[in-house]
Amino acid sequence: MIKKLLSTFVALFSLLLVTTNSNAGGLSIGLSGSMNMLDTGVSDDIDNNGTKDTTKSYSDDDFSGSIFAEYSIETGNGSVTVGVDYIPMDADIDKRSITQSSIKAASSTATSGTNSAEGTIENHFTVYIQPSINIGASEIFATLGLAQADVIGKSVSLSSTDISQSKTLEGIKYGVGLKHGLTDTTFLKASVSLTDYDAVSWTTSNNTKGTADIENLDVSLSLGTSF
Repeated sequence: MIKKLLSTFVALFSLLLVTTNSNAGGLSIGLSGSMNMLDTGVSDDIDNNGTKDTTKSYSDDDFSGSIFAEYSIETGNGSVTVGVDYIPMDADIDKRSITQSSIKAASSTATSGTNSAEGTIENHFTVYIQPSINIGASEIFATLGLAQADVIGKSVSLSSTDISQSKTLEGIKYGVGLKHGLTDTTFLKASVSLTDYDAVSWTTSNNTKGTADIENLDVSLSLGTSF
């Protein structure tokens, strides 16, 4: 999916370069700080038959810093920006436990205990496009992007089929924000965005399927410089 979106962004940006009659704009780089509010819905399907045996929802808060590079073209009453944002640090999904009963064989007595799971999101980057309109000395912009990361899921199971696997996490990001020029070459951005990730799943050796569905609401403040 990310290749398709990158191709779309490249095609759109190439079209903008051809059709825009403006000499203004250019390359910018900067740093962002974000407060992330992660909502994770988890479920397990013990025998992988399509029936959810347990469903839970959890919330985690995490602060992250990122670096970004973008290119803007002014369009008369605003601008269009294409960029990439990379988070060099990890975000942890705290360890959670679910009580469960287990029967390991037809003649066995049911035992109870807990399954626990935790995760780490790393190598997170987002490619995005931001159209904006001028409001006095500032700009109001919208964001549409595609995020991709690696999520490492770890679980300790009552059935002793522990896993530690990495999956690719992809999602659509959309939001709004305000950009204000501090000087001729520096600017400040404030934004709020929601990233809706595709569900990812893991299957243990005893055919138990666990699924995580993650959304992230982030509030960000960015400082950049233009060339």
